[in-house]
Amino acid sequence: MLQGKCLYPDILPTYGTFYLFPDGNDLVYASRFPRKGAHTGCYEKKHFHSK
Repeated sequence: MLQGKCLYPDILPTYGTFYLFPDGNDLVYASRFPRKGAHTGCYEKKHFHSK
């Protein structure tokens, strides 16, 4: 599990930090909570800046 901020406000709010759960090589599940089951969606890794 990683943490990161979304770089594009049209996808997710850029002011929030999200928990990122890898799904394959180029995708992550983004969640406001440290549980994959509470994710808001699956997105490309390039849309996030990891901490």
